[in-house]
Amino acid sequence: MNTNYKNKTKNTTLEKLVIKWLDLNNTTHNILAMAQNNIKIEHAISNMLPKNLELSYKTIKLDNGILSIAVPNSAHATRIRHFSVEIIKKFKELYNLDIKSLNTKIYSEIFNTQKNIEKDYKKSFLDNYSIENFKKLNKKIKDGPLKEAILRLIERNRQ
Repeated sequence: MNTNYKNKTKNTTLEKLVIKWLDLNNTTHNILAMAQNNIKIEHAISNMLPKNLELSYKTIKLDNGILSIAVPNSAHATRIRHFSVEIIKKFKELYNLDIKSLNTKIYSEIFNTQKNIEKDYKKSFLDNYSIENFKKLNKKIKDGPLKEAILRLIERNRQ
């Protein structure tokens, strides 16, 4: 038997047990129900939006008929607001969910998938051959901002 299948079956069984365990406590049950509702709302909205906007938002909460969603920037907020009337109508028709308004909030940190690279000037990114070529180039050019930039580059990449 395939071990990947065994592990996958074991993981899904474990996931089901964890969800049942969380469901026993009222507090975790409410949190779990809210998370499941948010996921359902996200999937429903993604079916209503164009393909280029499907992954550009996260559901924050649905409270008193006000659906709040997070977006990465103002451009996405404007695009999603453009579809808000249509989204509200479809939720009433398809899911019998009474949403009065759709609020967009900009949370760029949620959507940041790139790690910030720390600048470490102690590391050398150029080999000796490249540094020597920059030194030769620096001797041939006139004084000015380019010459200063090349000098800084050589300084930072000395080993």
